[in-house]
Amino acid sequence: MNGHLSGSIFIANLNINKIGQNVPISNKNHQVRRVSKNKTFTPMTKVLELINFYSLDEIEAYIDRGGTYPLHHIWGYDQIRKAGYPVGCVEYDKGSYLNKLGRVLRIGNLQQQINCIRKAKDYDLIFAPFMNDTLFLAFLKTLKLYRKPMLVVAQHAYVPTHHNPLKRLKELMVRFFFFNGVDRILFLNQNIYNRSNIYALLSTRHDFIRSWGVDVDFFSEYTKGQHLPPSNDYIFSTGGTNRDFNTLIEAFNHLDFKLKITAKEDFTNEIRAKVTPNVEIDTSVVPGLTSVARLRSDYYNSLAVAIPILVEEDHNPSGVTVLFEAAALAKPIITTWNKSYPFDVEKEKIGFNVNYGDSEGWKQAVQYMTDHRDEAREMGERARHLCKTKYNYKLFSQEIIRNIEYLSMK
Repeated sequence: MNGHLSGSIFIANLNINKIGQNVPISNKNHQVRRVSKNKTFTPMTKVLELINFYSLDEIEAYIDRGGTYPLHHIWGYDQIRKAGYPVGCVEYDKGSYLNKLGRVLRIGNLQQQINCIRKAKDYDLIFAPFMNDTLFLAFLKTLKLYRKPMLVVAQHAYVPTHHNPLKRLKELMVRFFFFNGVDRILFLNQNIYNRSNIYALLSTRHDFIRSWGVDVDFFSEYTKGQHLPPSNDYIFSTGGTNRDFNTLIEAFNHLDFKLKITAKEDFTNEIRAKVTPNVEIDTSVVPGLTSVARLRSDYYNSLAVAIPILVEEDHNPSGVTVLFEAAALAKPIITTWNKSYPFDVEKEKIGFNVNYGDSEGWKQAVQYMTDHRDEAREMGERARHLCKTKYNYKLFSQEIIRNIEYLSMK
C-alpha cells in the first residue's frame, strides 16, 4: 500500500476519545439493538484506535476547520462511530522508549499495544486495520494471557517468502501467532486470502473483505468543483512502495507524450534511466493531511494512471490505493500485473496489464491510450462505476461494522 496508509487499532467501543479522558455517551449509544428474534445485544460502548504516524485528533481538527481529507485513511473510524460505537485513540509516540524497543525487536507499535493491555477494563473489542501492528497482542492471546476479542485486517498474504531457514522460521512463527491468536482476520481481498489459504488451510473463523475501496465522495466532490474538463495531456504516476519508475521512464524515452511522477523527496537518487524533457518529477508533495487532496488535480488532468511495480509478488497488493484513487476519478489504469489486486483491470475493461520490467509493454499501452482517447475515457467511466457500486469506503465500513457486531455477540 502507499505511504499515506498507516496502522490503526480500534477498540470497539470505548467511553473515551483518548485513554484517560472520559467522554459522555449519548442515550443513543446505549439503546438495545435487536439482531434476531431470539437474540439482542447492547452496542459496545468503548472504542480505542492506534495510529502509527498521524493523529486522529489532528485529522478531526483539520476537517472541522474546513479541510478535506480522504476518509479511507481512517479505516472506518467515523462510520463505526455513526453506527453507535464511540471511538477513542491511543496516540502514536515515535520517540517513546517502548516503540524504540519495538523497532529493535521488530514489533510495530509496541507502546500502543501495551497501552491496550493497561486499559483492558475500558474496552470490549479491538479492531486493527493493520494486523502487523498487533503481533504482541496476538502472541499473548495465543498463550491465553490476553482475552479481549480482536478483529484485524491483513493487508497482504501471510506466506513464507524467504529461503533463509531462520528468516523463514520467523515468518512461520508470526503467521502462527496471528492465525491462532486473533479471533477474526479479514484479508484485504479474496486473492490475498486465497494465497494464504493455499499455503495452509485457514480456520473458518477468518474471511476476506469484499468491498475495500477509497472515499469516492472525496474525489467526486473535487470533480464537481472543476469548471474546466481535464486536460488529459500526460500520464500520471505516484506512490513509493515497490515502484519501478525506471522502467516506466525508459518507456517514455521513446514516446511523444508527457509523464508526470510525484514521489518521495529522495526519489531522484533511485533513478538510473535517462530522464528526457517529457518526464516531469515532482518531489514536493510530503505525505500528510493535505497530500492526497493536492494529488487530486494531478489525477484529474491525466489521460491515464500508471502503476509500475518493481518486484513480482503474489502476496502484496502494492499500488492498490493508487488504483482505486485513479478509478474514483474516472481514470483508466495501466499497471504491472499484480495477482494480489482484487480484480484484473483487463477483465474489468478499465485498463491494461504490463509484464514486470517490460518497457516496451509500457510504451505500447501508453501509445494505445493516446491513440484511442474515447476508449480510454470509457475505461475510466467503467472504473468509476466499479468504485461507486462495489469497492468503496462506505461499503467497506459496513462490512467492518457487521463483523464487530458478530464478534460482540459471541
